[in-house]
Amino acid sequence: MERQTESAHATAVYLRCYPRDGWAVMSLHRILDRYALDLGLSWPNAFIDNGISSHQAAPRRANLEVAGAAGCSGVILIPGPWVFALDDGAARPAVDRFTAQGCEITELPRHLGAAAAPSAEPARTHDRQVRLTHPSAGLPSHPGGTPGGAVDRLPSAGLASWDTGP
Repeated sequence: MERQTESAHATAVYLRCYPRDGWAVMSLHRILDRYALDLGLSWPNAFIDNGISSHQAAPRRANLEVAGAAGCSGVILIPGPWVFALDDGAARPAVDRFTAQGCEITELPRHLGAAAAPSAEPARTHDRQVRLTHPSAGLPSHPGGTPGGAVDRLPSAGLASWDTGP
């Protein structure tokens, strides 16, 4: 299935993970990015609340709601409604709000999300972590960015993920 978008910023990815899990978030982020491209969508802007409970205010979700209201996010890719709330009934109002703004919520097919399921291997650790602030308060001009967010770089692995962690 191929879709055409009207704007380079028409696609977004939203992820929330609690407790904080950088590896799971990074895996799902990459899978959702590939899925967007497979659907013929533009490279998605990432909105990630890693370490944020569904009972807390989610700053990146709030940013996504603003982007949706402004027409900057036409398609929002999620791994499942659990990113909004663990209970489907509690997640429904968030999905309805995005839909009312004209956004299309697209859930990752379950067989693709299984690739990001936690493994029995021990977590990898890194000797240092460098925190950078994104220079732009608006939507980024490069793939995979998050407006006004921060990036955690894991130098020993050469990997990066957008995130709101402490």
